[in-house]
Amino acid sequence: QGEKGQLLERNHHSVHILQHLLGDGRDACTCFDHLFFFGDLNYRLGSPELPDKVSASRPESVQYWDEVATDIANASWQSLYERDQLREQIASGRAFYGFDDGGVLPFAPTFKMGKEKKAKDKDKARRASQVTPSTPNPREDDEALGLGPAGKLPDGGSNHALAEACGNHYRSARIPSYTDRVLALHGPAAASMTRRLEQGDAKELTEHSDHGPVYSIFSTAFLPHA
Repeated sequence: QGEKGQLLERNHHSVHILQHLLGDGRDACTCFDHLFFFGDLNYRLGSPELPDKVSASRPESVQYWDEVATDIANASWQSLYERDQLREQIASGRAFYGFDDGGVLPFAPTFKMGKEKKAKDKDKARRASQVTPSTPNPREDDEALGLGPAGKLPDGGSNHALAEACGNHYRSARIPSYTDRVLALHGPAAASMTRRLEQGDAKELTEHSDHGPVYSIFSTAFLPHA
């Protein structure tokens, strides 16, 4: 299928879930004052014309990985949000019509993390706190960045924008993306009473997954119904 086919499939799945969630033929989007939809929605950053996996045989994918990593290293959250497939699908009405995605996400993408690296780095930090600090070993620093020999990423990508951007380890075979999301849909009467107060990530809480958890905090009111 390629990434374009997968994007269409994600849209189809979102519509199917919302239309069959209640199991009685009603569309869940029309039945509640508040509807929250969250999880690994799997939407990526970048054009669906890009391949799903970064490969040296597709140099445009390697270049795009570098561009995204540069945005992460520079904390260019607006630029990353503009690359977001889910944002574009909601705006165009192709998926999750009317849902609020929270706007610009004030944190780095949560996929695809190097889970082995996270566990190893946490263990190294624990051991380092128990010994007297010493001069860092350059080879160990390269290893912590996820770099291979001569500053190359192990999966064949370049190190143009650092594998460890803003303290995040990413697999160079996949473009970092905001796959994990919290969406909200509010009925007309409830919308004016609802605000998304905060959204963030908690990647430090997990070390054995290639996804980082995300959260949102809302302030809202529940309307009385007859």
